[in-house]
Order: sequence, then C-alpha cells, then structure tokens
Amino acid sequence: MDSMVRITELVPESPTDLGLPHGSWWPHQREAVAATLSGFEQGRKVLVSAPTGSGKTLIGSAVARVQGGTSMFLAHTIYLQRQQLRTLLQAATATGRANHTCLLPDPFGQELTAAEAPCPCHFAREGGCGYYNQLFACADADEVVLNYAYAVRVCKAHGMKVTTIDPTTNQEVSLLLPNPFKGRDLLVCDEAHLLERALIDADTIDVHRRTFDQLQVPLPGTTELGAWKEWAKLWVTPVANRVTGLLKSFRAVEHPHRDDIREARRLQSAYSVLDEVLQINPQDVPYYVGRTPSGYQVRPLWAWETAHNLLFKYGRDVMIMSATVGDPHLTTRLLGIEPDDWTLVEVPSTFPLENRPVFYWPVMKMKHGNTDEEKMQQVHALAHLASKFPTSAGVVHCCSYTLGRFLYDNAHRYPDLQSRLVIHTATDRESVFADFEHNPSNRVLITPAATTGVDWGFVGWQMIPKVPFPDLSDDIVRLRYEYQTEEGEPIGKRVYLQEAALAIVQASGRCVRTPTDKGVTIITDGAFWTLFQFTSPLSFPSWFRDAVTWYKPGG
Repeated sequence: MDSMVRITELVPESPTDLGLPHGSWWPHQREAVAATLSGFEQGRKVLVSAPTGSGKTLIGSAVARVQGGTSMFLAHTIYLQRQQLRTLLQAATATGRANHTCLLPDPFGQELTAAEAPCPCHFAREGGCGYYNQLFACADADEVVLNYAYAVRVCKAHGMKVTTIDPTTNQEVSLLLPNPFKGRDLLVCDEAHLLERALIDADTIDVHRRTFDQLQVPLPGTTELGAWKEWAKLWVTPVANRVTGLLKSFRAVEHPHRDDIREARRLQSAYSVLDEVLQINPQDVPYYVGRTPSGYQVRPLWAWETAHNLLFKYGRDVMIMSATVGDPHLTTRLLGIEPDDWTLVEVPSTFPLENRPVFYWPVMKMKHGNTDEEKMQQVHALAHLASKFPTSAGVVHCCSYTLGRFLYDNAHRYPDLQSRLVIHTATDRESVFADFEHNPSNRVLITPAATTGVDWGFVGWQMIPKVPFPDLSDDIVRLRYEYQTEEGEPIGKRVYLQEAALAIVQASGRCVRTPTDKGVTIITDGAFWTLFQFTSPLSFPSWFRDAVTWYKPGG
C-alpha cells in the first residue's frame, strides 16, 4: 500500500472522531493532516503554509490527536493562546509569573505578583498558588498551550522546584520535579513568520541601570561586547552569594519584609543578567549592544544558532504553521533547520479569487527623499479610490505615522474624502481602532499599525501606498540588512526584502477573513513590482500571487 494512502486512512472521516469540536473537515484539512504525518514519518520538521480561513489550529490539533502522544502548542501572544484553547478543549495552559498573584502576605497590604515576590516559596506546591497549580495541571495534560515568550523561558528550566513536607522530619523541603514541558512528542509553532523574532526576543538581555545602581554594581558604560563579558565575570559570584544569603534569611522568618522582598527581586534579576551575558558566544552569532532609555540591551542579530536549544529540541516532531511562511528555504535557514530536515505542506485558499483581488497601480515609486509634491500623487490616488468606494469602510496601511499624517493633512483638497478620514497616534491606537470597529460606516482609517492582529471583514477596500520595508535608521535593522555570510551571500538583504513582502501579504488579509467576505487591496507604490516579480518572489504564497493583477484607473 502506498505510504500516503496508508497515512490518510489513519485520519478519521470527521474531526469529532478525534474529540475535536468540529463536525466535518474543511476543504484540504484532512489532506494537510496526512501530509504532515507523512513528513514526520520521514524524520523531518514540517512547515505548513495555510492561508487565512483554512483552520490551522484544527490541522495542528488533529495531527496531535492522530499521533496520540503528548503535544505542546505555541502562540505568539496570550490572546492567541486563549484562541487556541477554543479548539483544544482538553488542553492545559500556563502563563508567566507576572500573570499570577503571590499568596505571601505583605506587611504593607500591597498585592504582589509571583514575579515580584521571592518565588518559589512554601506555596510552590500542588494546591498552593495559582502559578504552580497551572504547572501541575500541565504535567498531567497530554496537550498544553503556551505563548512563545513564556515557553522559551520555562522550557530552559532544569525542572519544577516545589516545596513539600518530609514525613520523617515534618520539615519543609525543596524538590526538583521534571519539567512538564520537556520531552513532548509534538511541538506545534503557530504564526511562523513571528517565530524568529520571538526567539531573538527571548535571547535578548535587558540591563536596567536602576537595578544595578541600587545594588551598587557599576555598568561597563560601553557597547563593546567583550567589556560586558568581563564585567559579568567579575560580578556574577558576588551577586550570587548575596542572593543565597538573602534567601536563607527568608526561611528564618514567617513574613519577609517588603524591602527584603524587593532586594531579593533585584538580586535575582541582576544575577540572571550576569549569567546570561557570561553564556554569550559571539563566535556563534553576532550580537548588538546598544543603549536604551533604561540602560542597555544585548541582543543577538539572528536565531539560527539558538532556535534548536531554545525551542525545537523540546519536541520529537516539530510543526511550524503560518499564513505567511515566506520563502521556505530562507525561513528554515533563519530557524537553523538544515536543508534536508524539513518539508513543506501548502494548503490552498478556499476563498474565491473574485472576493480578494489585489490590484497593483504604480502611482509612483516611494523612497526616502520623495518631495512633498511627489507624495501628493498618493493623496490624489487615495481620493480616487475613496470615490470608487463611497459607501464602504476603507483602510490605508501607511507604513509610518509620518506618511499617515502627510496623507491626512493634505486631504483637505478633497472635502468629501477628508470628512471620512480617521487617524491615530501611537498612544490612542486601541481606542481609535475600537471606535472604527463599532462604527465603521464609510470611514477610512489611516494607520501604520494594522497589518496583523485585526479581523476587519467589514472593510471593503484597502490601500497600501508604500511597500513596508523595515526602517534602516534602526540600528538592529541596519546591522541585519548589512550582514553577509562568510561566503559573501547577502542573506541580510534577502531577509529585509522578505519581511516587506510578508507585511504586504498580512495586510491584504485584514479585510477578508471568511469565504464570504469581500475586500479589495490596491498597492500604489511602484516599488512593489520589483519585489513581487524579481527580488523576493518566493516570499509571496501562491494564493496571494494568484490574486494580483494590474489596476486600470479608467476601468
């Protein structure tokens, strides 16, 4: 029997047969489950490129249920983590200490989180505090759901440090139980286009000047990595000794003083920073050391050397899903996956092409240094498009607050357009979005911050006046862009182009979230076609490429 046929027969005719809350498969889901299982059988990690509305969570859940082992599902945010739980009804979930209240009484009546208190304490046990209760629940669950930020921290832990009573002495003792998140049969990573950034964020060290000033530990005062490693080597042992001494003093009193709790928190934070700086190996990957408003940041430029140890090694099989996987050859390189260690499963879009057209209208080529007169062509284009959709809500994905303000301020030449426009700043984004969602009418929202994370099926049209290339004035963006391999391959530039391409794909999907939604996307930057056809064509998924056509203003 053909292996694919055999594997397909393992997938039931209905998701309900797997205990999932869906009566029937959507188109292509069952085939995607079988193809993923086939990839695992070949010993490979599986990338699943699945467009909006294809039911990625159900596909991942079904793979886990067919395998029948233990699994860990990862989402980018706590919000998306909760969304996954709507499908994974039997799953346990966990979040970081900052989301849980500490049960230790505070002499000043201040409520502390588990992140602020000396943790673990005698409530670190089953039936104790909320933070540890969730860990015990995860230890007993076949399926767990975490967010990336928490997962990469908690998976590194050697085990789960808990307290219990020794029956022979009737004294409280500490135990190290197995880490409930290690050794899972399946690791499912959703939102793959955000995975590299999540791994880099997890490996980033934030050094808060105030913490070290209060501990009287002077910072290096330089951005040279070697100096930082020498600094960490000098201070890690003294700070570790102070941590140990203070924690011992806590065991001698029933209620630690709040000032001592704060000192312990500062010392533990400082020790973590020192230890992490010591572990940096700049031979593996280049690091950026830069000043921040609160101190310094030590950040790796790439995740390819750390992805396995931070995440992938915790699952026997690894499934990486997104609507925007990008060029799979480039994406897997960024995640440190060898060329022969992965396979791609593409799920076709079931949304009708006529409901989601993407028009290219090269009004002008947007670039740094465009004059106001040149940029006015985009204002004229916006007025033209708004007149084409007089009764529909629209969104202008403007890339930056500066361009957004220019479009908004110069729309006064078109009174009908200006009366429809809505704009926001970085501080009132959430309230403006909420108002737009509750009362869209035919308003047109100008925003640089809605390419991901919003479901706006009520929007009838979208304009992208500028290809959203990352900002090269940012030091980290520039260093990544300039990076070349030892062989001279400009991989940094390839990544820069792919990030722009994926942002366009993400933006185009904001207004078409179901098969019955209808939304038009118009790209008016003349720089798009080169990106689309020549410099980064594989970054655009086939379902997006099929939707692209030229726009004729007079048509």
